[in-house]
Amino acid sequence: MIRQQSADRPEELNQAPTLASELMRRLEEKARETEKLKKQLTQAERELREFASKTAKSGSGAGEDVAMQIEALRVKAADFDRKGNLLDAFHLYRRIIRLNPADSGALYQIAELYYSAGMISKAIEVLRMVLELDPAHERAAESLGELEKGV
Repeated sequence: MIRQQSADRPEELNQAPTLASELMRRLEEKARETEKLKKQLTQAERELREFASKTAKSGSGAGEDVAMQIEALRVKAADFDRKGNLLDAFHLYRRIIRLNPADSGALYQIAELYYSAGMISKAIEVLRMVLELDPAHERAAESLGELEKGV
């Protein structure tokens, strides 16, 4: 009787165990990728702390130290962005803004990341903030104009 019922099932139900195992495999793969990204971020933070420690010991002033930290963050964020690690890049650009809230360049990069992630309304919002900080920011003005035409 049981065999007869399973033979009467639609093909999708017979494939359910295969689909479930494929979904589990993909989930495990994503979990491994997430762990890898966490390790990369931890390594980047460790390198940044070491760099900051070395620059602090070199006797540079506090303003120079912050500028060097920002530049190190910017380089690492750009590297993450190039490699497609948008979330890691996003977090580093936010750290730059915490160190220097008037950094229109980092804010513009965040707008680009939002755009890359398909979050157009957030990209527009951030581009407007860039232009409030720096009305002469040509790329932000052009990008905002293009996005507003498409909305």
